[in-house]
Amino acid sequence: MAKFTEKSNWEGQEITYTWLPTLDIKNYVPVTQVYGVCVNDEGKILIVKDKRWQIPGGTPEQGETAEETLQRELIEEAQVEVDKLIPLGVQEVRYLNNPNKEQRDLFYQYRYLAMITKINPTQPDPATGREYERKFVSFDEIDEYVKWGRIGIEMFKDARVAYQAMKK
Repeated sequence: MAKFTEKSNWEGQEITYTWLPTLDIKNYVPVTQVYGVCVNDEGKILIVKDKRWQIPGGTPEQGETAEETLQRELIEEAQVEVDKLIPLGVQEVRYLNNPNKEQRDLFYQYRYLAMITKINPTQPDPATGREYERKFVSFDEIDEYVKWGRIGIEMFKDARVAYQAMKK
């Protein structure tokens, strides 16, 4: 598990993304996104596609815990139920030259490992009306689908280690 930082330019704004592997994610606030590396009984990762492939997750609603956010988003986007939510770490997002005072300069996105307990038939997301395509891919294939750069590569490596430790 290694900390890793990379820079990006998003809509003309310089941003640094830092992967912070930690079990103690609650110390990192404010949290704006919660995503899950959700694994089935065969050890494959659930990915969903709207415009591009990604792991499921989303934005916390008022009063929700991170775990509640992830469980709700998994039902809405992928119609799956999970248990054994294990924190993998946080992605720190820092805007270096933020001209938008409505946007925070620093926030965090939580990442969990979760075991899928039930897969329901697909249906439209109640929040958007869109039906996401879903599929399962191996840990070896994940970087071909979810293109999150070096941060994603490190996060999925950490997820694999946590998954293997959980299966022992």
